[in-house]
Amino acid sequence: MVSNGEFYRTTTGSTIGFTNDGSTNTLIGNENIKRTDKMILAIYDENDNIIQEFDIDKLNQTPGNGETSVYFAIYNSDKEIVPFELNLEGKNGYVVEEAIKALPNNANDFYGIGVISSTSSTTITQGNFAIVTENDAINQALSIGKKIRCQYEYIGEYKDATDLTGCGGTLIPATSSSIPNRAPRTVIGQKADGTIVMMVIDGRQGNKDMYGADALELGAIMSAYGCVEAYNLDGGGSSTLVIRSGDKFITTNSPSDGKERSDANCILIVVKDPVIEYEITDITQNEAKLNIEVTDEMDKDIDKVFIKIDGNTYEVSNNQVSLNNLIHNTEYSFDIYYQTNDGKIYKSMTSGTFKTQKNMPTYYNFVVEETDEAYEFYIYYKDDDSASTLPTATLKCNGFTLFMKDGRYTFKKSYIKDGSPLSDISLSYSYALGTEKRTSITIDKVEYLYINNLSK
Repeated sequence: MVSNGEFYRTTTGSTIGFTNDGSTNTLIGNENIKRTDKMILAIYDENDNIIQEFDIDKLNQTPGNGETSVYFAIYNSDKEIVPFELNLEGKNGYVVEEAIKALPNNANDFYGIGVISSTSSTTITQGNFAIVTENDAINQALSIGKKIRCQYEYIGEYKDATDLTGCGGTLIPATSSSIPNRAPRTVIGQKADGTIVMMVIDGRQGNKDMYGADALELGAIMSAYGCVEAYNLDGGGSSTLVIRSGDKFITTNSPSDGKERSDANCILIVVKDPVIEYEITDITQNEAKLNIEVTDEMDKDIDKVFIKIDGNTYEVSNNQVSLNNLIHNTEYSFDIYYQTNDGKIYKSMTSGTFKTQKNMPTYYNFVVEETDEAYEFYIYYKDDDSASTLPTATLKCNGFTLFMKDGRYTFKKSYIKDGSPLSDISLSYSYALGTEKRTSITIDKVEYLYINNLSK
């Protein structure tokens, strides 16, 4: 198990690897596995760059003159970690007490990474490890606060591979394989032009006509898709194909367990998507402007950039797109596409949304009707987009502050203790057309006042 140059486990049987270097033949499968004779101690600087590397001569053994040893706890046959005491008195010892990772695969295979936090005697157990050295150069390079990593690394055929995982038999070229029965399978292969082909076959579900495949059938299928080499990976309930759709991860096959299994690892396919930044400005009821810039092409040789919105395609010119004839108070979603110099068009993973502004509310007039018992207040207005607080406007009269409901309010005459007529009437409301703009309006002079049944 190797990921991005981190050799988490190096004792294995068959394996496949990827160089990820942009070459045509990036897949390496079922070659002879060779690793460094000694573990390698890497020392990082404050920017997380490896600045020095040294050999680790021994594992869990006292180092001799000029030697270095790494100490780590391992699991017993009951899958329990076996701790032990490490005495560092009079020794050059450096302890990573809380490792980022400490993976004791077995007595001869360990991966550890973390920051040195102590030089004192300690208990070596799960989650920590230590370096003890009699090497002057290493002793000078190590101190509390230094980040270090201990790992074996592959040499030989796999020396340039940055990512590796275990695999089963070779399917192409055909070999005598120990896959005589049909079962769910996961297979990876490569065409002559370097194209990678991956396949998951469902099985053990006869009620769904899913029977799996054996070695000969797997090889035949991969050959039919143009593969010149192919390898069987894990099978059974582990065979799962998951695809990301937006923020969701969807299992696209039918795992034989009836659900997705908690697998220890997987092959993750990552597409280098151009880095595209955008800003939406000048939004009105019917228009909007998008500023779009490709800040990192990711070696895509981009010639043109487009956006698709509401079924229409617009080309980005001088990093801008102007949109017209939009509908007010409407949310729009857009996707960004790019065209490479060879004329191919791809959809980027960058997308966005925006909402046009609401139409302005229209205030017509304010009416007061008098009855024997009360004054009835009414607001006449038009606000199709609910852009204002006119339905709940603040009404002030005779020293009272009132809050209208659905544009009306009943003000009982009994509220006015001295029987005075209505006075000092004002109406206040606010509106918001977009996410930022908000204006408060106060009508100090009532535009229209109609009073029925005046007693005075």
